[in-house]
Amino acid sequence: MTALFDQPGPEDRQHRPPDEVILATRYALNSLSPDALRRNAGDIDMLRQLVDETLMLGRAVRAAIAGGAFGLVFQPIVDIAGDHTIHHEALLRFDGQESPEQAVLLAEELGFGTDLDRAVTGRIIDLLDRAEPDPPVLAVNLSGYSVEDSGFVEELLAKLRRSRIRPSRLMFEVTESARAPSPHRLDSSIARLRQSGYAIGLDDFGAGAASLDRLRRLDVDFVKIDRSLVSRLGRNPRDEALLRGICQACAEMNVRVIGEGVESDRQAACLRALGIRYAQGWLFGRPVGRSDDNGPDHWADG
Repeated sequence: MTALFDQPGPEDRQHRPPDEVILATRYALNSLSPDALRRNAGDIDMLRQLVDETLMLGRAVRAAIAGGAFGLVFQPIVDIAGDHTIHHEALLRFDGQESPEQAVLLAEELGFGTDLDRAVTGRIIDLLDRAEPDPPVLAVNLSGYSVEDSGFVEELLAKLRRSRIRPSRLMFEVTESARAPSPHRLDSSIARLRQSGYAIGLDDFGAGAASLDRLRRLDVDFVKIDRSLVSRLGRNPRDEALLRGICQACAEMNVRVIGEGVESDRQAACLRALGIRYAQGWLFGRPVGRSDDNGPDHWADG
């Protein structure tokens, strides 16, 4: 990150709540490689500096969220066979950065990831409401920690009920949370969203050992195969065997499969051979947006 995280500021460790300092310490330690941890295990001054920097970065992210100082870009998800767009994913950007990953992880680790999800979904709801009577079909990410929060879900559904948005125009992708969700509460919240007519999917599927267990436990409409698996297609038969099994399981559960991070014709051909119908990636379109967040010039019909 650049501008967002270049703000100078005094050491403010002593002015923050103890719990936040503990969370910042954990984040700072997790950011170090094992070698760096071993080399600096006894360097208390270095640790204090890392914690202070983490708190300062967290303060900058909080301010950006509170002030709405973030943008949205939109990337198409396509039907590979028909070569047409079915919907767009709304992606968060801070200060023109390519990836918001550091800011999102920091928000989750320091305990205000739900504030970020609240701000982004509020922006999306306003966008879709303004686009009536012919809005696009959009997908938006929610952290598992936010989705398991019944208060957040109730607030989200209340906003949606007050809007003119048809449920078929909005879907949610649940991401793994840095703060491990409660399976029971997560399943209950997903059921509430689906009962209200909103499609729910699992993002970055297959990236972790818990993915298959999540698919077994959670009643979802689609999964998005993580780009780390897609990038190895055509090179590693074991990965293809794994994906073939995932696709078969999803087909039997009536769960759609979307391949993420598709950048080459070879990867697209491998997805087709595996029976994966939908895909997202630079091969089909890069994330684009306009300064007023009205989305790309041509929305999907989906």
